This record gives sequence, C-alpha cells and structure tokens, in this order.
Amino acid sequence: MKLYIDTHSKILTIALLNNETLIIKKNIDCDNKLSTLTINSIKKTLEEINVNKKDIKEIIVVNGPGSFTGIRIGVTIAKTWAFSLNIKIKAVDFLYLSALSVDSSNKKIVSVKDPKGYYLGYFNEDNIKLEDYVYIKEKDLESYLNTHEGQFYNEIENIDFLKLIKNIDKIKNVTAHEVNPLYIKKIEVENGKRS
Repeated sequence: MKLYIDTHSKILTIALLNNETLIIKKNIDCDNKLSTLTINSIKKTLEEINVNKKDIKEIIVVNGPGSFTGIRIGVTIAKTWAFSLNIKIKAVDFLYLSALSVDSSNKKIVSVKDPKGYYLGYFNEDNIKLEDYVYIKEKDLESYLNTHEGQFYNEIENIDFLKLIKNIDKIKNVTAHEVNPLYIKKIEVENGKRS
C-alpha cells in the first residue's frame, strides 16, 4: 500500500493507493495549521479504513513548489515515516503531477499560484519537462505565455491518481535522506523586508 502526502498549499491531500486502485483520498483545508493537523489527519485516515501504518510499503510525497513551510512539513513527515519504517519513498513535484493530470495532445504550461506570482512548468505531450521550472511575478505571466507554445492550465486542483499510478514507476525511489524540498522562488529583500 502507498501513502500519498501533499502539503504544498493550505489544502492537505492524503491518499492511499493499492496496486492500481485509489482506496481513499481526502482534501483537508488546514488554513495555516498544517503543522498541527497533518499527522493527526493521516492517522485518522488510516484508522477510518482499518489500515495499520505497518501496511504502508511506500510513501509518495509532493516536494513542491509552493508554500515554504507547507513543503517542509510534508517532506519532514514523509522522511521520518520512511526512515522509521524502513520503506520506500518517492518525491514528486506538483507541476509534474499537474501536467500528468491534464488531457492534452499538445505542449502544456502548468502552474502553482501564490499571492505574488506563479511557479510554472513547461511540458510536452508526453509529460516530459521541456525547460527548468521558473517563478515569475503575476505581471510577467502574459509575456511568458506569449513566448511558450501550448495550453496554459492555471492551478490544477484535482490530481488524476489513476494516471499517477500508471506512471509511478517513472518516479525514482530514493532514501529518506535524499528527499529535498523543491524551492524555485528566490527570497528577495526589499527595504529590509522579505518578499
């Protein structure tokens, strides 16, 4: 059984997958309480369907991009569980999951929005990344879209778990120590304040 953890935004997503089946998926609005709700939400979800944590043989964690704190919470929990249970872990970014989840026979631009701009991923029709991910300010989005051929998808909300299951072998297993958050945005300082 595989446990999926996504804390890249204020919505916590937990899912359990078994072979080619999505057993349960929960979206929980944590509204800045990820650190206090994530572990209890995972525990309650497992209890709800009578699954013991020892039944989990692999963890899939979204390692970004998105909320700095949120990403760290999800990655830390996944690494701790994987290490303590000595199980496999896969880190996958939300932009790849977004590209995987849209039906398109053309190039596509997928995004994760934050208050000041967009994290963008540019993929071909086979969901292969065409260039490094970027972070751009909201005012620069139109210019970016004008220089990249393809359909723009703004903040995919529902990951297609069946497509994830079909493509799970393309995501490399790593040790808990090899999982790192995906930070794209550089922290800027303006007038002594972080932005």
